[in-house]
Amino acid sequence: KPKTTKVVLDAGNGRCKFAIGEYFDYFTSQWAIVRKLPRDIAGAFSIDNKHYIVGDDIDCVADAIDQGSIASKGKVEALPLMLIAALTYHPDILYNAPATKKRSKDRKLLLDVEVLSLADGDELEESLKSISAFQKDGINYEINVICFRHRVEGYGAAIRANQIIQELPQPPKKFHILDIGNGTSTITTYTASSTSPKAGLQRPGKGGGVASMLEHFSDKASIGDGKGATYDRLRRALERSKVNENGEYETRASMSQHNIGASIKPALQDWLANQPAVVNTFSRIDELLADGGYVFCCCGGFAIETVTNFITNLEQFKPYVKSGHLQILPNPSTIALLGLIED
Repeated sequence: KPKTTKVVLDAGNGRCKFAIGEYFDYFTSQWAIVRKLPRDIAGAFSIDNKHYIVGDDIDCVADAIDQGSIASKGKVEALPLMLIAALTYHPDILYNAPATKKRSKDRKLLLDVEVLSLADGDELEESLKSISAFQKDGINYEINVICFRHRVEGYGAAIRANQIIQELPQPPKKFHILDIGNGTSTITTYTASSTSPKAGLQRPGKGGGVASMLEHFSDKASIGDGKGATYDRLRRALERSKVNENGEYETRASMSQHNIGASIKPALQDWLANQPAVVNTFSRIDELLADGGYVFCCCGGFAIETVTNFITNLEQFKPYVKSGHLQILPNPSTIALLGLIED
């Protein structure tokens, strides 16, 4: 008999992160529709006679009929593709799927799916359950989502922050999560609890994420127009940037010959001062900290060493970092999802 498989998805505009059991991985949140699928390739599958390749490998596709991404199509439409792609990226879950009673070659998967997203939960569930099967490498896989749960983005981070809060001599009633992802900078207030934290409405600052940092970085470095291959190289340069022993920002990426490390701090200063969503987000953070609140930071923006250094060394934040009222959560790029698994 098929066993129920737990799948947790954090499908962001830039990357889709997933955990199946103890296995964790991620892939780029983009896809291509092609005329014919290669065999034995992760992220390659068919639905309703349409052949998809999901993830980084679409850069190798020369004959795509159509392309899409979460950023362009939205999470509701993209969620079934992200779920199936996650199953194909797992090393052995499809191999071990039991046969159905109807046909020995067919396989069946019973899924318990948990999704972290700002999108409407009912719409996500309806979209997910609209897909009953997919095909990969000549095998038909039936899907039955027997349980679906919708969590706010960053809920795993909130679980970890709640644990920290409960260890304080006088735990506050509320705390706040600052999530800087690829496209947004989101603030969520949680009610602290000895069991599970309860989320308030999220306040997403669209256009306040890492993608907007890169726009300012491109401008300050005077390289490229924020698109295409140059944009990807700038992203890698920012993600790999470090703070040296003299407190200077530098990068060892392939564009280091342009000495663009010196452009990182001016770019972040411009991002903080002139990006509307960022201005609103950090004004809110200032207010929460001034009122004695606790703010915990997570997601991809805080996985970048220079970004974390820049934010925590802002003069208005230094006292709160010292007092513990402003903290970067451990493993910030994955804690939003894996904090939920570890609970």
